[in-house]
Amino acid sequence: HMVIVTGHITKTKKRRYMEALIRKAESQDNESITSIAITCWKDAYKDIFPKDLLDNLSLEDRLKQRLSWFNLPNRYSIVAMIQNTIIGFCDYGESRRPQFSPGEIYSLYVLPEYKGHGIGKTLSLKAMRHLQEVNLTPFIVTTLEVNFPARKFYEKLGFEVTGQIITEV
Repeated sequence: HMVIVTGHITKTKKRRYMEALIRKAESQDNESITSIAITCWKDAYKDIFPKDLLDNLSLEDRLKQRLSWFNLPNRYSIVAMIQNTIIGFCDYGESRRPQFSPGEIYSLYVLPEYKGHGIGKTLSLKAMRHLQEVNLTPFIVTTLEVNFPARKFYEKLGFEVTGQIITEV
């Protein structure tokens, strides 16, 4: 089950962050982005999904999926870079579930070794500001009901669990 979480930008406590360059993703970034998504899935979902499913995630298949939507209208992708290496990304844009909200953060992944340094928060805030600029507000993010670290992360950003359940996986 996925839970819909809605949100807005709020002020949060200041803390030390790792410096990362945030920029718009380019087509040549798609393979790195896809590889990061697979690495993050294997880390974040190791206690949620069966091991064989995670072990069989295909870079080729995932890259094809990514390329099929990368240039669609009202879809955006930004990356975080440290020392010219992509270490995280955020995909967002027009909601895939317009019955809930005009905008959506589709995915946010930061390599496990860079978690906890504010990079995910920086990517999220930049995406949320851009969604506001292009009038795709309010916006939603969906997460697995049992993905408590992700839920906690989004709640700290000011999102609220709506209790609406989607039974897609």
